[in-house]
Amino acid sequence: ALPSLSCHLWTDSTVVLAWIAKPSGTWKTFVSNRVTEIHSLSQSFQWHHVPGQDNPSDLLSRGLMPSDITQSKVWWNGPLWLSQTVDHWPPQPQLPDSPPESKQTVSMVVSSDRPIILFQRFSNINRLINAVVYVLRFIDHLPNKPCVTGTVTVSERERAIRQLIKIVQQEAFHKDLISLKAHSSIAQKGPLSSLNP
Repeated sequence: ALPSLSCHLWTDSTVVLAWIAKPSGTWKTFVSNRVTEIHSLSQSFQWHHVPGQDNPSDLLSRGLMPSDITQSKVWWNGPLWLSQTVDHWPPQPQLPDSPPESKQTVSMVVSSDRPIILFQRFSNINRLINAVVYVLRFIDHLPNKPCVTGTVTVSERERAIRQLIKIVQQEAFHKDLISLKAHSSIAQKGPLSSLNP
């Protein structure tokens, strides 16, 4: 049987290494498509950074004449340290935390007196529950998870009902909930006052 071999790939771009190190969905479409392809072709390979001065593909840009390239050992064999043990390889640089082409996440808090769900738009409770199920499916699908399709399940309906109860409570007891979150007392004449020990 053939021995197990490790395969090492090199790039002189720390930005590219940062792209490859994270899921393709982290990046904007152009980069994401290319990172997806790289991942599919190099799943079991190890990526490393090669300093620009040791990168054979940069020989011409550093002034080597095309007629001399056939005599270059670096062109044919790579830098000297490549044929030595791993401890002779160049140290790996710190990768940028937010390289170009990162998707930007923007969080907004909006205060509104309008209800979250316009209940009057639904002719019956079942349509409302199903609508919430599909909204929850969409939210679950956002972080690159596989999208659930098909018939609505019992557990999905139960989850949707729990969300609807939370929404109704938030709208009906809005001020009391704000007080409770701030560890303050609720209004003495409010509907929840009898539940306040």
